[in-house]
Amino acid sequence: MVTDWGALNDKVTSLNAGGDLEMPSSHNMFDQQALTSLKTGRLKPEALSRAAGNVVRVAEKRRPDFKDDRQALLTQHGQLAQRIEENAAVLLKNEDQILPIQPSQKILVVGEMATETRYQGAGSSHINPPAQTSILSGLTKANIPHDYEQGYAFSKPNDAQLTRAAETAAKDAQTVLVVVGLPESDESEGFDRQNMKLPDNQNALIDRLAAINSNLIVLLVAGAPVELPWRNKVKGLINLYLGGQFVGDAAANLLTGKVNPSGKLAESYPITYQDVPSADLYDKNPRSVAYAESVYVGYRYYEKAHQTVAFPFGFGLSYTTFNLTDAKLSQPTIQADQSIDVQVTLTNSGSRDGAEVVEVFVGNPAQRALKPLKELKGFQKVFLKAGETKSVTITLSAQAFSEWNDQQQQWQLPTAKKSVIVKIGSTQQTLSLPVQASGQSSPMTQEMPAWYTTPIGKPSLADFTAMSGLKVQPQTPPQPGQYTRLNTPRELGVHSVIIRTIANTLKKNMTKDIADPDSSEARFMVTIVMDTPLIRLAQQSSGKLSLGLVDRLVALANRHYLKAIFG
Repeated sequence: MVTDWGALNDKVTSLNAGGDLEMPSSHNMFDQQALTSLKTGRLKPEALSRAAGNVVRVAEKRRPDFKDDRQALLTQHGQLAQRIEENAAVLLKNEDQILPIQPSQKILVVGEMATETRYQGAGSSHINPPAQTSILSGLTKANIPHDYEQGYAFSKPNDAQLTRAAETAAKDAQTVLVVVGLPESDESEGFDRQNMKLPDNQNALIDRLAAINSNLIVLLVAGAPVELPWRNKVKGLINLYLGGQFVGDAAANLLTGKVNPSGKLAESYPITYQDVPSADLYDKNPRSVAYAESVYVGYRYYEKAHQTVAFPFGFGLSYTTFNLTDAKLSQPTIQADQSIDVQVTLTNSGSRDGAEVVEVFVGNPAQRALKPLKELKGFQKVFLKAGETKSVTITLSAQAFSEWNDQQQQWQLPTAKKSVIVKIGSTQQTLSLPVQASGQSSPMTQEMPAWYTTPIGKPSLADFTAMSGLKVQPQTPPQPGQYTRLNTPRELGVHSVIIRTIANTLKKNMTKDIADPDSSEARFMVTIVMDTPLIRLAQQSSGKLSLGLVDRLVALANRHYLKAIFG
């Protein structure tokens, strides 16, 4: 068992609880504590032997020699990445069948994201691919005739010259393809997004182009949902997410119809951030976070709250059409040791080959506290030739109908009326069948605030406390005498000029080789320095920041000056 990255707080407790390996190595930082605890009996000898034995066994396992052709393997991996993107990208709008585009069309491509296409997340997972295609280069490789205008710049909030050039070119184009998305400076590991908006210059550009040319297609590049205020002004919209090293090739195939889109949204896209139930509580108290929305996350909230969304969970269009019929269950009841087969007939009723996802939900009665209207319990992607029909079977175990018993701290099958809901993402066509769950009688539940039965609007902290019994502590910044190893340099520096100076020096050293001080890489490094607990920085410093120095810095922030000097 391996720790999360830099997450070890107490080596002895971790070993006794089954932990084997600290990652990354803290360079013997906690070894003295472990040795002392072994002598006093706090560290169990058998726990230490188990951990050491497990590490040795892994180390002795020899990886087979690499015999494959490296270049061939890289090529295969790139092809796989492209196929994954082609199957995952989501067609969100296709008004007047503007897609797929025709080779004879005069296309204008607009957007810096077309040339500087994000294809992976930023942060510790960032890799250097052996090859990569931008969206613009993908269109060029596919021999799709096009003109290009930058339209906006990541580095400038407003550039009237770029906007005017795009507007002029859009007047003569048959179709305008706008590529927008979140730059790395807005979306990365290491810091949280401040809102759900695309950059203002991108939204403004789409509005202006839509007023000039009605044949507007948007390619969206982002790792998570964003607000789409212009969604009703464009005819076509494809969500590429972060599509991997060959996102440009995949985008070209999707745009031309060489590949039929079949991806489905893995999350709901709200209309505005204020539609999210946690919007009023998020980022208000970093030391005490109340998940007041409880189980009402995503579609579980929007559906029960009757909250309209821009695009729902599981949605995704196709260049063909599908029809769902003949839903039936293998049995009308379910017991704890049983399963139910859900069978439906899926038909590709269009003129193109394509794929559809059959989604199976378990439905709950509407007026139940802490119960969504339905929850996804199974799905299957089905590829069909034009005109082909297939029977699809998805098996649900009793666990799919089980509920959490808080008194017994376990899942159990209740005695309750449920339903099985089958739907497809392209049309949102839905078929529903009743099921009787025959298990244990549900225990009496505690009184819940009304919001958890009828979640309209947003929950309050008072609702959360009444539901959970947990009281959210008010945000009070730590004062001298309250600081510990788990405080961050930003917090410790509030009451110490010396620590602020040290932190600023660290920031400069960590970002000195980064050309753009506002880049996501620079922001990531600054956040690592300023907002990581001091003990975590020490654990990952390769021995440069010792445990003794950590304790002296904490003492300095606490104004224990003798301890800071003499240790």
